[in-house]
Order: sequence, then C-alpha cells, then structure tokens
Amino acid sequence: EEEETEDEGARESYQENEDFKGATLSELLDEELNGWVHHVQYILPQGRTKWWNPGENVDKEEEENEEEEEMKAETEEIEPEQGPPLLTPIGADAEIQTTKAWTARISSHLIPQYACAFVRSNLWPGSYAFARGAVWENIYVGFGHKYATSDYGPELPPLPANEYSDGPEIGEAEDPSPEEEAKARAAEEQAADEGEEEEAEEEIDNEDDDN
Repeated sequence: EEEETEDEGARESYQENEDFKGATLSELLDEELNGWVHHVQYILPQGRTKWWNPGENVDKEEEENEEEEEMKAETEEIEPEQGPPLLTPIGADAEIQTTKAWTARISSHLIPQYACAFVRSNLWPGSYAFARGAVWENIYVGFGHKYATSDYGPELPPLPANEYSDGPEIGEAEDPSPEEEAKARAAEEQAADEGEEEEAEEEIDNEDDDN
C-alpha cells in the first residue's frame, strides 16, 4: 500500500493540461526528442524513486565503538541521490557511448495521415512509447536486461574427467556354460574326495606309529 501511495504521489506531482490536444508528428519525430518527456519519477541507483538516508535509523542513545562511529561518519557523508525532475525531455538522457538513449520512428510512411509516432529505448531493448495526437501509451516486451556494449560470455564448464582405465579387476566375467559348470563341479568334488583320502591315510599312518 505504501508503494502504491508513493507511485500515486509521484504521478500527481504535476498538473494535467486539459486543453492539450497533442503534438504533431513532426514534433514527435524531432531529432532532439523534445516532444517526449518522462512522466514518472526517476529510479535512483539506490533502487527507489525517493532517496532514503540509511543513517536515519541509527539509535543515538546506543553506545558505539570506534568502528561503528567511523561507519556512521561515512554514512553521514553520503550525498543524497537525485534524479532529473519530472517532464524532462528524453533527449536529455545520457547517451550509450555514441548512441542516443532513444530512437524516434513513424509507424508508416505510406499513410502518414493515419500513422503514429513511437520511440524505442536503446538502453532497455523492448521498451516503446507511441503517440498519436493526445493518445499515448507505453509498452515493454523484453527480457529485463539493459543493453550491454559487450557480449555476455558465460564461464566455460570444467573439462570432463578422464575415463577409468579398464582392467581385469573391474572386467565382467562371462557366465560359464552348463557343461563347463558341470566339469568344474566334478573337479571340485574329486579334489575334495582326494583330500579326504589323504587325511584318512595320514590318520592310519599316525596310528601305526603309535603302536
């Protein structure tokens, strides 16, 4: 509600001229762009339309150490941010290097008697304002990014890791066929039988030695 009140207050800070009948196309297409003005308050670098002093909420009765006093002194030295007054011509906007902030065009050269004039923002691509007589409107169709003089280059992703070298310790063994599995089982049983026979012979030899 407070933001709406501030916006409404900013919009009501000028008086509407009821006798205004609009500007001609030649005035709206003038290179100086004096036929177009800002009708809302300027957004300060602080992100607000009305500057806020961060040192106002400091409690004077609170004991502060030296660091806090230094920070307070630096805060008090900050100059209030100010923007251009309302109804400032858009031709006075700062240029983007050597490019003007706005470009004026006509909607149609074939039927200029029915055409409207419009301006395109070069700082905020996608922002337009059009007017014909006393009728005007603003429109924005964009991505919410300012114009940049240099192309954006995202950080490259890291190089992919080397693949793990294949070896017999990680290789998959092929499943044996039924015949191979039967042979292996028979060999294990034979080895087990031979081991039992050797143990039995050793026990017999030990008994003979005792006797």
